[in-house]
Amino acid sequence: MSQYIYTNEMYVLEGEVSDLQFEILKVLDREGPLSRYALMNILNRSSSTVHENLVKLVTKNLIHEQVSYTDKKGRPQYVFKLKL
Repeated sequence: MSQYIYTNEMYVLEGEVSDLQFEILKVLDREGPLSRYALMNILNRSSSTVHENLVKLVTKNLIHEQVSYTDKKGRPQYVFKLKL
């Protein structure tokens, strides 16, 4: 039986995106918004591999990038989340 993720008012079936992209969608569905670094650690993949697949998912309009402001000085952190 195929698995699916609900995002952007539609169901994405396993097989409609690459295996890694589907894993990213599952992690974001389970964990909520995450940084590229957090996804890299959870998925045990390189930063460039995770980044490349995040860009593809953003292009497919399945996820979006959001600025996450903290009380810390410096650059804001960017997180990715399912587009609902």
